[in-house]
Amino acid sequence: MSEANTLWEFVGAFDAAMRLAPGVVRDEALSNIMTRMERQYQIPMLAHPAWNEKHRLVMDLYRKIAKSRTTI
Repeated sequence: MSEANTLWEFVGAFDAAMRLAPGVVRDEALSNIMTRMERQYQIPMLAHPAWNEKHRLVMDLYRKIAKSRTTI
């Protein structure tokens, strides 16, 4: 499956999670999406500018999901 198709699956999961009421349940769903993205795209744990540039769309979605969480 191409990176673009897989990314669209994560976009759909993000959209579904954002329809949940704000709080712990939504944040758990968002955290789960982030974990799946980390595994799928092998997102580095530490900042890696070259990787981020190469996978700009992935990182844009990943950051958007991270900023959408309301609890820690």
